[in-house]
Amino acid sequence: MLRDFLKNIIVIVGVTICFAGQAQQNDSTVTIIFTGNHSNSKPKEEKVKKIPKFNILKVAPTGFFIGAIPIIYERKLLDNLSIQASVGLTNRNFIRGIFKRNTNALNITFPWPANVTGSDMTDDIYKFDVRQPQTGTMYTIQPKFYFNEEAPEGFYLGFSLDHYNYKFSTPRYIQPNGVGSYVPKGELQNESESINDYMLHLGYQNISNNHIIFEVSMAAGIRRVEGNKYVATVDYNNSSFHDGIATYREQGLLNLEFALRVGYAF
Repeated sequence: MLRDFLKNIIVIVGVTICFAGQAQQNDSTVTIIFTGNHSNSKPKEEKVKKIPKFNILKVAPTGFFIGAIPIIYERKLLDNLSIQASVGLTNRNFIRGIFKRNTNALNITFPWPANVTGSDMTDDIYKFDVRQPQTGTMYTIQPKFYFNEEAPEGFYLGFSLDHYNYKFSTPRYIQPNGVGSYVPKGELQNESESINDYMLHLGYQNISNNHIIFEVSMAAGIRRVEGNKYVATVDYNNSSFHDGIATYREQGLLNLEFALRVGYAF
């Protein structure tokens, strides 16, 4: 019985080997299986995301023309809202000098009696023949609304309150050696001008390289001016000399502004 069982096993194995050999001869299909990593395949590129910026420090090169040198800070508050403030120094305002007004055209209050007939002999305000500009101060505050809700980048509408204080000094009029015509060669007299602007701004701000700021804006608004100016006159009817500090005021003036600013976002 055992002999018959072994005989059957041998027959089965032999038949299996024969069929396997025949299959190899008739089947010409070759199957190749690739496994492992493909070294030549390109990785999927990921889109670089901008890191949100909440703080900006800026300077205004165009401030030179109005005699203002500010340091500007902007802070993002909401998706479409930021607040901007600046502090700085003032000096000679070249733009206001171009549009200077004659002293007598100002709403000015002279320091001498009303019956004095002489007119002011000193330089008009912002005329710098003998007058010298001094260092003053400035500050501004401006909320900014960004249309695309991605503050602080893109188009925006802003409203600002701007304060500038300009200072000057001019020599007092005297008679050299007590005789002759009066000339500006005396002790320096302090003058000042305070400007308050209420401005509506339309501008665009861009952030490049995720840090560099470029901003351009135009603005229009109302200006109020108050000042103190040295004045002097000779009343020839009474042969008398009068001088002192006059005050002047201008309100409701139209003011236009164009500005470029550069800075760093972080």
